[in-house]
Amino acid sequence: MRKESAVERDLAAVDCRAAATDRRRAAADSRDADLDDLTGVCRLAMGELTVSREIDRSRRSGRSLFVALIDIDALKAVNDGEGHAAGDQLLRHVAAAIASTLRSYDITVRWGGDEFVCALSDVTLEVASERLVAIRRAIERSRPEATISAGLAELEDGDTLESLVARADAALYRARASRGS
Repeated sequence: MRKESAVERDLAAVDCRAAATDRRRAAADSRDADLDDLTGVCRLAMGELTVSREIDRSRRSGRSLFVALIDIDALKAVNDGEGHAAGDQLLRHVAAAIASTLRSYDITVRWGGDEFVCALSDVTLEVASERLVAIRRAIERSRPEATISAGLAELEDGDTLESLVARADAALYRARASRGS
């Protein structure tokens, strides 16, 4: 009987370790499900939720919040001329440049095919603008032919996520028009 009990304890220990491994894998799968497979940044649904929470936090704390909309210029031309693998590589490169430039707690969301939304909390317009310049420089250092357009909008009273991103989008188009592209 003691031998049977010892065997059962050993089997239970193996089961316990397997269950712990399964829980870790499930947690990793759940965490990764919210990330864009290609770029590693937040997918749209999780990104909308996360930025909305950041808007709420900014309102509660009274601290500033800027949203940047970043668009990769001529991604379609890269896809058409060099193939989708090259376009995917450019998307990964831009996402990496954003991640390496922003703070670890700034939010980056893959907003559309060639667009990213970034939420930068507790910064000034000058600091937010400097971060966009730093992202451009990071991209240009390793891919001089790649360019981005970006627009910034600061959270205002009455803003929704949609209105804030729309104002960042309008700023992006104004910036692009002033460059003449």
